[in-house]
Parts: sequence; C-alpha cells; structure tokens
Amino acid sequence: MKKITVIKNISKIICYLKYQVQKNLKILVIQIYASTADAEDVDREKFYDDLEKLIIEEREYFMVVMGDWNAKVGEDRRDSRVVGEFGLRKRNKAGDRLVEFAVKNKLKIANTFFFKNPNQKVTWTSPDGRTKNEIDHLLTNDLGPIDDISTLSNFDYPSDHKISRSS
Repeated sequence: MKKITVIKNISKIICYLKYQVQKNLKILVIQIYASTADAEDVDREKFYDDLEKLIIEEREYFMVVMGDWNAKVGEDRRDSRVVGEFGLRKRNKAGDRLVEFAVKNKLKIANTFFFKNPNQKVTWTSPDGRTKNEIDHLLTNDLGPIDDISTLSNFDYPSDHKISRSS
C-alpha cells in the first residue's frame, strides 16, 4: 500500500510530495529553499505566504517541512512550544521569522529537540571553513515518530551543506 501519490513543484524553491502509508494515512513532505538575508523582504514574505498556503491546502495528519531555511534558531527558548532546548548559538532575524512561522502553523523545529555535540548540529560551513551554523531545519507537526535528527559529516559531495537525516 505504501506509495507516493503526489509530487508537485509550487515554485523553484518549494516542492512537496504525499506518501500513502496506510489506507487512510498520508504523510506530507515539503522541501524548501528559503531566501538568504540578501533577498528582498518582499521575496522572503512571498516564500512564507506560498508555504503557508500550501500547508493549509494540503495538510495531512503527519507533516514535515524541511530544507535550507537560511535561519539560525539558536538557543533562545522564548517560545518553547516550537523550539527545544538544544538550538545552536544565537538566533538571527531569519530565525525569528522561522519561529514566528512555526508558531502560527503549529509546527516544531525538530532539530532543536535533540541533543547533539555542537559539531554534529552544524549544517553549513562557509567556504573558508571559519563560520559554521545550523541553518537547515526540519519542522513537523508531531515529534512522536521522530527519534533523532543528525547530520552526515562523512558524506562526500560538492556542497557547503551537510546532509541532515531523521529517523
């Protein structure tokens, strides 16, 4: 019975699929690439508007929104409903916007709920190797099925990002 029932691009930076797990149970998986800090505010807000519309229209019992958010959520736990106690370093403006989005859509920033050594939380390293951040995040409406989130540091491919995985 397990099968992908829908794969669709919403834009160059948002796509999704639905996975039929059981007869009446589907999982919605959304993959994103959020604008960097250099992008216009209008573009960043359009991204969040498009993403929120998708979540409202396609919501399933279990949902994952993952990708490069270009946002540092950090250790700030002002809103512990969506941010766990294991963020990395300080939050930036894009992190504030991501947390606001998570609150509004009742999503948890799952990376922040699992303890890891700081080097195991880094998802991006600058070309000179000096700056390391956690900017790729997995958001979900239910942490129950997720046991862990980690990065694969020994995976050899040409990117400044590490692969993140959940189990």
